[in-house]
Order: sequence, then C-alpha cells, then structure tokens
Amino acid sequence: MPLRRCVGCGSSKEKKELVRFVARDGRLTPDLTKRGSLHGRGVYLCPEPECVRSALKKHRKRAIFSAALREDVTVPGFEELWHIIERAKTIQGKR
Repeated sequence: MPLRRCVGCGSSKEKKELVRFVARDGRLTPDLTKRGSLHGRGVYLCPEPECVRSALKKHRKRAIFSAALREDVTVPGFEELWHIIERAKTIQGKR
C-alpha cells in the first residue's frame, strides 16, 4: 500500500488512512472518491483535529497547501475543513 505524508503532523501513513485534497478552481477540495482518484496533485491530512490545526497555523496555512499542490489555493478555516474531513471519513468508511 502506498505511503503518503500528512501536511499537518508530517507522519507517513497508508494512503487509505488519510484524507486527500486537490486544487479545483483555486480552492482546496476534498477528494471524496472511493479510490482518491480526482485528477491533479494531491495533499494529504490525517483525519485528526491536531493535524488540521497544525496545517492551518496562521504562518503556514496558505503556504503549506499551496506549496504541496504547486498552485495558490484558498484554504477554509478549521471548522469548515474539519466538517469536510468528517464527511470524508463517513463516505470513505475511515475509522
């Protein structure tokens, strides 16, 4: 199983344990497909509040996602991003 690195905590985990995001029209968009197959470069987050908070730290928020995706993206705040991750966990059967 392929390993991917969480942009929040930096740990490497199996792809199926993480939530994948891609850039769509300049916005950070969750890849809610079963296989994580939306076209484009992806960025991964652990489905844990601590990882989301770490990725959204004020001095890193835009830079970390934009650098990983290699384009400028608008990043939602914690509440919206956490809601997206909760929905992804339900859809993908995570945890």
